[in-house]
Amino acid sequence: MHDLIQEMGQNIARRKGRRLWNSKDIFHMLSTKMGMKKVEGIFLDMSELGKIHLGHVAFPQMHNLRLLKCYRPQNWSENKIIGSTSESSEPSHLLHLSNKLSLLHWDEYPYKSLPSNFLMENLVEINMQGSKVEQLWNGRKCPQQLKRLNLSESVHLRRLPNLSSATELEWISLQGCESLLEIPMSIQCLQKLVCLDLQGCKKLRSLPNLVRLKSLKELSPSYCSNLKMLPEIPIGIEELELEDCGLEGLPHLFHFWKIFIF
Repeated sequence: MHDLIQEMGQNIARRKGRRLWNSKDIFHMLSTKMGMKKVEGIFLDMSELGKIHLGHVAFPQMHNLRLLKCYRPQNWSENKIIGSTSESSEPSHLLHLSNKLSLLHWDEYPYKSLPSNFLMENLVEINMQGSKVEQLWNGRKCPQQLKRLNLSESVHLRRLPNLSSATELEWISLQGCESLLEIPMSIQCLQKLVCLDLQGCKKLRSLPNLVRLKSLKELSPSYCSNLKMLPEIPIGIEELELEDCGLEGLPHLFHFWKIFIF
């Protein structure tokens, strides 16, 4: 967990009743709607709950929520039906999230996008592995504090939003996003980006020029089988993974031969 979020979590933990770890306490709160306005942090092991309408029951009343972590345990099995936080009768879009959120960690997020009224101005980390999201958000948002974005294994993701305002982003993982069609030109604005993981993005055919990303150290387009050309990359790259990608030639990468991993 990022240092800023960890420090915030510790502060919340010191205030009794404002953070919930115990699944029974969380279920009781969701069932009775008692104390929702006071809650600042939820850490939910999804395997300990049955199917519930988590989003539409809870979040409109949680105006002070700053840390949300709905996670899969390590022994999670895809064949288990318990632990799902949604049902097929739910709408395809979540209606509300607190604008105070700094951490949004929701494994297998069951909606097609984030709420349209979610400002994201306090977000530091988005971690939505295995989500059903198709597009993270529509229109312009200002996630100016966002440092980490993890959408790995989100197989329905087709495109990324405009990231030009997310100038603090340091780490992006899109590993296994096999429906992703393109990387937006706005990624060129991310001067603090250190790692870009594109492994398994099978439908990617091209990438924008990355040479302006002076902080970029790790780039992996491995298993991007339709990627024919690699753009210019910054000279400071330390790790470049090109295993089983569809590149037709690498003449302009001669000076980087020591860092290829095939």
